[in-house]
Amino acid sequence: MIGLMLRHQYVCYQDSYFKAALGLATGLAAGVFLSNCYLDESDCIFVNDPAVQSKLYNFKRFVDDGLILGKRDNEITFRSSMNSFHPCISWELSMNGPRVQYLDLDLELKP
Repeated sequence: MIGLMLRHQYVCYQDSYFKAALGLATGLAAGVFLSNCYLDESDCIFVNDPAVQSKLYNFKRFVDDGLILGKRDNEITFRSSMNSFHPCISWELSMNGPRVQYLDLDLELKP
């Protein structure tokens, strides 16, 4: 059933229809569910990676947006572990001192 759905995704833009060639079309009703199911294994690998466990305070993800709480000097370890799941999935880390934007939130760490 999932294969059938993925092969028949269409997006309407300015009265024209386009067939999605690869991945999940943005806005697909089942997109959040399918992304979470697929990336759940990646989450488990990341949080259980021995190189990451002692350095990670917390990790949360919503679809393709992740929030990592950990020390800045572990950026390379976190990125390497997250990007080891699948060669077509590449996570980027955005950091700005004690402030970061996550989804529609502006988060700040205060002493």
